[in-house]
Amino acid sequence: MENGRTKSKAETEYSQFINFFCDHSSEENDDGPIVLYSPYLVLSELEGECLEWIRRYLAMHNCPRSLLSQLMRAVFTRFHDKVKLSDYYVEMEAQQTNYNTDGGTDEDKNVQPQLDAAKLLGKVLSEVKETLLSWKHSPPTYTSNLSDFLVSSYAIKNTRRKMEDKHVLITDLNTLYGLNNCPPQSYFAIFDGHGGSEAATYAATHLHGHLVIDHNFACDPGLAMKQAYKTTDYSFVQKAKREDLRSGTTGISVLIRGSDVHLGWLGDSQAIIVQSGKPVKIMEPHKPEREDEKRRIEALGGCVLFIGTWRVNGNIAVSRAIGDITHKPFISSDADVTSFQLTTQDEYIVIACDGLWDVLDPLQVTHLVYDHVQSSSDDIVGVANILVNAAKDKGSSDNISVIVVFFKTALADPNNTHLPLGLNELRDTLPTSAPERIDTLPTSAPEMRGTLPSSACNSSSAANDKSNMQTKDSSASSISLESSLGLSNHSSQVLASQSHIKLGRVTSCHKVKLKS
Repeated sequence: MENGRTKSKAETEYSQFINFFCDHSSEENDDGPIVLYSPYLVLSELEGECLEWIRRYLAMHNCPRSLLSQLMRAVFTRFHDKVKLSDYYVEMEAQQTNYNTDGGTDEDKNVQPQLDAAKLLGKVLSEVKETLLSWKHSPPTYTSNLSDFLVSSYAIKNTRRKMEDKHVLITDLNTLYGLNNCPPQSYFAIFDGHGGSEAATYAATHLHGHLVIDHNFACDPGLAMKQAYKTTDYSFVQKAKREDLRSGTTGISVLIRGSDVHLGWLGDSQAIIVQSGKPVKIMEPHKPEREDEKRRIEALGGCVLFIGTWRVNGNIAVSRAIGDITHKPFISSDADVTSFQLTTQDEYIVIACDGLWDVLDPLQVTHLVYDHVQSSSDDIVGVANILVNAAKDKGSSDNISVIVVFFKTALADPNNTHLPLGLNELRDTLPTSAPERIDTLPTSAPEMRGTLPSSACNSSSAANDKSNMQTKDSSASSISLESSLGLSNHSSQVLASQSHIKLGRVTSCHKVKLKS
């Protein structure tokens, strides 16, 4: 919870931004402030795309972090209440493609009415201005559920011709999505695209929206994370069929709810957590040379070949990803998920694409972070820049994206650390209260749509659960701060004549104790 001094500072920034924007917005040139990656969208993508446009527009005007989630939600609500969607549908012939990943024919493909993205963008940006003008004269009550940790992020194109990485920082998930009776929630993700940036952009815009509306989100966020990857892949594949897209993307996503961490991933982007100066391995990347992945691919009729590196069918260098429509089902969208609870020994988590991990090992990363924090305590948020530049200096030519989330800034000296630890090894070296691994997720969870009793997530419940929560592991350019919420294809009925949309989402959180 913010103290009075912090809140007062945030409210001052809040007021200064609104006044400055209103005084200068008439001076700007609105011709093309946002570049669209696709000219069309379907109804299930509307909210996610609109929220991302709002975020990008506000970022161009240096909107303070403390205001961003509240303003994004307010603008979209105004837009949703006023827009007549029937004015934005376009007449277009069904696009014919040669790609078919589900065994059907071209005639079987799901052709949906599409909306004109450029026309919608103009309407959305006008709502940003109208909202801020109304707030200048009658500002709403300041609200913020910002998490109490520092976040550092940095990304570069490096020597590659294009920047295909996208990263997402959402430090106030509850305000952005109207989630009630919840502990603070944050979401961080990196998507490393290949064959184009469309898949990475799509996942960065929509995956966490699919996470929030999944019916497992309240009671089993890990399971919801797993499903969110499948839903995002399905939705992007439909878009790829409509628009003849071939790109794909790896993904790594971290949801922090109170003291609980839920990590999901596809491909070779990775994360480590540092405990008492020691890097802890918490995941295994999906690479074609992994024996289990190789067996899966070959059982489906594919092959793994070495062409510079191990590749699926001699082409894709990761075995799981979103998109890659021409390489389904060999490239799987079944994400792995691991969940654990933070302890007092946890210092920070590092999330990065392979542009970092291909040249720096976890122990080197830990030393770089520690050295920077010790020498530049007034610039801790610059640590991601240090890591990116170190990777570049070590010879990385790939796009590089890094996010560091600090849970504390008093870091233990890593010089006594000899080898990175895995969770199982860590379990043998820490006190018995350290989290233990659970190998499977619950196979089902009750539906939790609608508002739950306020007691569901109160502080005493969270405190009682803290000592019992166990680690569970299930195998089964930058977009920063708040991004978007999109409805999955199966969540909405698309009607060409529909003039308004009704949004359904989980509006509160409920933690359940996991059983061993």
